[in-house]
Amino acid sequence: MDEVKAYTLEYWREDDWFVGRIVEIPGLFNQGKSLDELVGNLYDAYFLMMEEGIPPEGVDTELMEFEVEE
Repeated sequence: MDEVKAYTLEYWREDDWFVGRIVEIPGLFNQGKSLDELVGNLYDAYFLMMEEGIPPEGVDTELMEFEVEE
């Protein structure tokens, strides 16, 4: 039996778009012209991230701090 995982979708409207993110997975954002399209796009993005890994394995990454003036 396949394992089912539940995640939280946070979404909002920006002009004519539905924009959303999976709260538990940093960096997983997407958009769609309808809520159904948004969910489908997030579903596709989720599986791409899980297959390829973000960042991909073997890639050298670096961290740095940056400031944002509010």
